[in-house]
Amino acid sequence: MIPAAVEAARPAPWAGAAEPGPEPAVNRILLRDCYRVLLPDGSTPSGLDVLIEGNRIVLVGKVPAERARAARIIDASNHVVLPGLVNTHHHFYQTLTRNIPAVQDAKLFDWLVYLYEIWKGLDEDAIYWSSRLAAAELLKTGCTLSTDHHYLYPTSFSGDLPGLQFDAAAELGLRFAPTRGSMSRSKKDGGLPPDTTVQDEDRILADSEAAIRKYHDAAPDAMRKLALAPCSPFSVSEKAMREAAELGRRYGVRLHTHLAETSDEDDFCVKIYGRRPLKLMEDTGFLGKDVWYAHGIFFNDQELEDRGRRPGGPGPLRPEPDGVRRRPVGPRGGPPILRLQPRRGPRHRQRDPGGGEGRPPRRRRGEDPGRSQPRRPAAPGESGTGLRRHRT
Repeated sequence: MIPAAVEAARPAPWAGAAEPGPEPAVNRILLRDCYRVLLPDGSTPSGLDVLIEGNRIVLVGKVPAERARAARIIDASNHVVLPGLVNTHHHFYQTLTRNIPAVQDAKLFDWLVYLYEIWKGLDEDAIYWSSRLAAAELLKTGCTLSTDHHYLYPTSFSGDLPGLQFDAAAELGLRFAPTRGSMSRSKKDGGLPPDTTVQDEDRILADSEAAIRKYHDAAPDAMRKLALAPCSPFSVSEKAMREAAELGRRYGVRLHTHLAETSDEDDFCVKIYGRRPLKLMEDTGFLGKDVWYAHGIFFNDQELEDRGRRPGGPGPLRPEPDGVRRRPVGPRGGPPILRLQPRRGPRHRQRDPGGGEGRPPRRRRGEDPGRSQPRRPAAPGESGTGLRRHRT
């Protein structure tokens, strides 16, 4: 968990005494003699201790013996200690359908249409175990707070879907702030998903309110929060977007959606709504500091500059990972704006046969070890990670 405040007992600028700790009965963990600690100012001193009491980091510095009493002590002399990472967009259930060859390089709309035929069969086991898998992967890579944008509710599913996800996250200790997503526009309405994967908009609104009442904890350091997230402008009606925004603000929860992810989406919004996606968000109240979008690739320059100049613009944009780069293009004297541009080169990262930067090439079975094979230089867009980028 990223702490709300850090008190450090070392020379300026982090000098200062920590607040008196709670009673000894509170759970205490002491990370002693850390190899490195990443502090809020970006510095990385070595040899400091980190004292945790309950769910708070109460001191970073040299912890006196009396403060360490009854603490569980962890030798961190070989560890780098840093705040947990925060994941702002995910689809946990999609961990079950990775790397399907038929759509590995498909455009988004084609990819969705193909996989909806699989996802329409989601059941309680699929939701629970995909959530466990995704949470475990996030924790193993340093993420301690995540959302999940789950928007697909098959008609055959009768369980408590948010409850299954909250249980899976809690069992692993992940701080979890998922969204109650939704889709109402199916194939019969000109949308992409099958009829069996969407819900009536009245039910969406009622179930969303029930989920907020049951699961949302408004405390600043809560382990459970909930946001509302209609899937996208091409998956719900304009009315559903507006009603979600009104409901979210009535309960003080955040709002989220996919936006400007593909040029197909731009074309759809202009054809159906007579407006580009960002203008549609403005007209439905889906704009403000309590709103964040994924993925924001196809905003034009004028839209970005207008949002940068206007107070109450959208919250953070999560760039699509598939081949984009960003650079600031804000107006002079204005706040920084991210402009997302296609990166030249292959769409997906590919495995570097040489084993990665600075490593000798791998030998094939039967290859003469005395003959060194030259390693092919990586092409633009390639890396040695061996990981394919995937949509989230």
